[in-house]
Formats: sequence, structure tokens, C-alpha cells
Amino acid sequence: MGSPFRGADDRPQAPTEAREGARDEPGAGPADSADVFVARQPIFDPSQRVFGYELLFRSGFVNACDATHPTDATARVMDSTMSVFGFDRLTLGGRAFVNVTRDVLVNGSVLILPSDRTVLELLETVAPDEDVVAACRKLKALGYRLALDDFVEDDRRRCFVDLADMIKVDVLATPPDEQRALVQRLARPGLAFVAEKVETPEAFHCALEAGYQYFQGYFFCRPVIVTARDVPSVKVHYLRLLAELHRPVRTLWQLEEIIKRDVGLSYKLLRYVNSAFAMRARRIESLMEALLLVGEDKLRAWASIVALSSMGGDKPAELAALAVTRAKLCELLATASSVTTNAAEAFLVGLFSLLDAIVGRPLPEILSGLGLSAEVTDTVLGGETPLRMIYELAVAQERADWGVLDARASALGIPGVKSSELYREAIAWAHTTCAQVA
Repeated sequence: MGSPFRGADDRPQAPTEAREGARDEPGAGPADSADVFVARQPIFDPSQRVFGYELLFRSGFVNACDATHPTDATARVMDSTMSVFGFDRLTLGGRAFVNVTRDVLVNGSVLILPSDRTVLELLETVAPDEDVVAACRKLKALGYRLALDDFVEDDRRRCFVDLADMIKVDVLATPPDEQRALVQRLARPGLAFVAEKVETPEAFHCALEAGYQYFQGYFFCRPVIVTARDVPSVKVHYLRLLAELHRPVRTLWQLEEIIKRDVGLSYKLLRYVNSAFAMRARRIESLMEALLLVGEDKLRAWASIVALSSMGGDKPAELAALAVTRAKLCELLATASSVTTNAAEAFLVGLFSLLDAIVGRPLPEILSGLGLSAEVTDTVLGGETPLRMIYELAVAQERADWGVLDARASALGIPGVKSSELYREAIAWAHTTCAQVA
């Protein structure tokens, strides 16, 4: 089954002997006691909306987890979630999936987590004894949901099925026929099945057909491309505004020209400014006055949220929030890097990296004609550019892919601990920005 604190998409680390040299590098190895590490992996519904996040313990950037003390690992995840990161910031208002051991279930320490938004994942190491069953019944009565992690055909936790709200199945390790049989045999009202390690659009569709209700894996970061429709003109305005905001040289007149061509953009800008600067003696009445008052940083944040949310149409707001978080992280990493890169262009790379999922068209078509720099366009499309390492480091941080993260951080001259700090800062910035624009 592997380490009890692997996430659904964690990858095996390189053998210890192959990584010995990395332990003396800045930022490598287990972190000091003051450093906090929590990885999160999204879980989606059939519409690819974020249902919640699995929160995973991390002891540092080289060692993915501390398997010697799994109960302590869970305790540290819970404490960090509530006391350091903040539950809502980590979950963006969704549910948290937390791995739990027997001791954590029995001693009641999970009560620190909000019952209405927490799913407790019973690991394969949890034996179904009387104390555990009693604890599960009590927690369910309090409103917590229970999930059986890495469930298999001959699972010893079968007696928990009647108590479970969710059953998670590793679709890479379980043959398709066995998956379908398992879902059909155990299906009942109130019981949902979660497909873990869904890594491609094809795997996602197979899991849908097999009867899963929720999905966890890398397919979200490799979105299905829909080519049946054009980008409406209003969306082109949003894209041009974002591109203009990230040009090295621009004027407020150019920004005003783009905004005033779209009634919706003009209205939203004035509404935002009059709300954000409500203490002024008089209200803002012109676009130029609004642009002068807001300033570049806030204007870029506003445009990012409004553009992505509006372009998404029926797509979930969480997708825009993820793109904005990634954009800010890329910008912060570029600023911290010892390798010279353009932080504003790094922001654009992160922001546009999910546009195919948001807009529903291939990235090459979306980016064409926007006047972006060749480096931004090439990076978003997968080219090997100086910004590519910044982008790959940001994605590795999101996925808790510590092998890639360690290599990219070292190449960019960014201590691993610093990368984690910047990720927390990006999450907080995105959370605040989204709240202000909403």
C-alpha cells in the first residue's frame, strides 16, 4: 500500500543514496521546527469543480513524509491547517480531506477541524476494532464524513463500509473490471466513490463510466480541450487587458482604451473602485480617474480575477482562483530567483497556463494575436525558456512533487523553505484578492 501519508498523486522519491549530496544544500532536507509544510491536492466532481482538497503532511522538501510517527504527522497537519494557514485559505471554502490514524480517531483530536467541512480518511493501517468503530460512530454523529482510503477487494476494513460516506480507489493499481465490480457491489444511497490517480482525460472518462462521483489526479492540470466554439468578443477584451497590464511599457491611455470598449469591464472597474475607496469625499466617475487611483498592483489583481471569472462562464470560480494563485507564486519565485527573469512575465505565464480549461479552446489559438512576448507564449505552450523553470517550480509546489521542486529550486537559487513560504504568501494574496473583487 505504501506510506500512509502519500497523497493520491505522490511519486516515489529517488533512492536515499542517490540524494545524499542534496542534504547539505540550502533548503534541502527536513525543515527546522519553525517551518511548516502542508501539501494539498484537489478533488473534483464530475463537472471538474473543486469539491475539496486532501491535506498532506510534509516534513520538508527532500523527505516527503515522516512515516515513523504517523499520528504526529496528522496532528501537525491539523495544527498547521487551523493555526498557520487557516482552514478557509487552504480549502478555498471547500472540504478538507485529512488522513487519520487509529490514535487520532480514538483520542478525539480531530475535533479541532470543522465537522461540516472535514472528511476523515481512514488509512489502510487502521484496524476495525471496537474502539475505532465507536469513535467513527461518534464522529459521524457530530457531522464528520468518513472515507476509506485505498480500498481494495479483500480490504480488512470492509466492516467500515456501512459507516463510510466515501470509498477511495487507486485506479492505477486496480484493474478496470475490478473497479466496476467493486462500485456495483458496494453502491448504496449516500455512499460516494472517489477515483484516485486519475492522470489523463481518458482515465477521467473511464472513471465516470465506472460510476465514480469524485476524482483526484493530474487530469485537472492537463485539461480536456474543447474546440467547438470561438472566443466571444468580450473575452478578447479581457485577454487584451491582461496582456496590456503585463507589457514592460504601457500607458494608462492604452488601458483606458481597452476598458472603455467593453461596458461590462467599465462597470466592474467603477463599481470596484467606488467600493474599495468608499471613504473618499466623492465617488469616482471616470475611467481615467479610477485607473489613476487604483494603481498598477491592485489594477492587475482586479483585472486577473474579473477576466478569468468572466471568461470561465459556467466554469467554477475555483479554477480562476487556482490560476491567480499560480500566477502570484510564479511572480514571487521570479523575484526571489538568482536567475534573471521578468517577474511580470512570470505572472502572466502562471495566469495563462489554465486558460484552455477556463475558455474551452486550445492555448495556441487563445494566445495568438494578444501581442505577448515570445518568451511568455513559448513558456505557456511548453517551450524550454528561462521562465519554464519558474513555472515548473510553481506547479511542483502545488502538486507536492518534491523531487522536481528540489531540482528546480536549486537551479534557480531559491532555498526550498523559501519556496514554501512564497506559496503560503501566494495563497493568502489570492484569497484576499478574490474576496475583494467578489
